[in-house]
Amino acid sequence: MFKFIIADSNRDYALLRSLFGDEARIFTRHSSGGKYISVTVKEMMLSPSEIVERYRKASLIEGIIAL
Repeated sequence: MFKFIIADSNRDYALLRSLFGDEARIFTRHSSGGKYISVTVKEMMLSPSEIVERYRKASLIEGIIAL
């Protein structure tokens, strides 16, 4: 399971969504102020290196917070 916080931006969400396959289950929740989106992604990974690679690619999105 991956958890991220991003700015409420269609661009940032689309970039994050593109990192995961079609089989990934993605859940979102907007902050009370409407400035941020909490994103939880559930996807089966076959190796620890895949997990590290997803977080590395996600870190390239400006302003993302990985939890």
